[in-house]
Amino acid sequence: MWTKSFTDWINEARRPTWKDSTAPGAKGKFRDLGIRALAKWLISSRKGDMRKITGSLNQQIVFNRGKNPAYAKKMERVREEVKRQLGKNEASHHTEWDPRQKEAPARRVD
Repeated sequence: MWTKSFTDWINEARRPTWKDSTAPGAKGKFRDLGIRALAKWLISSRKGDMRKITGSLNQQIVFNRGKNPAYAKKMERVREEVKRQLGKNEASHHTEWDPRQKEAPARRVD
């Protein structure tokens, strides 16, 4: 029976995996569009959900920072542009990023 060493197991567990986008027409958009156009497309295709947008951009950054650092920097600039277009401050709490999210109703204490 073959067993993995602990360090091999830990390194494998931390290795990110690529996930294809579920957004319609995403193929080539990240590469071909400019910063502002890509930010606008990300906002519209992900319905302004900053968590989804950030996840998409993080994936692009992580998988390209070693072999294509200029592309990874472009994705960082796109993230800043998305924040600017959404009028969001980086210091804001993450629950404020999603305009569809509503506050939980106050609990009654009897």
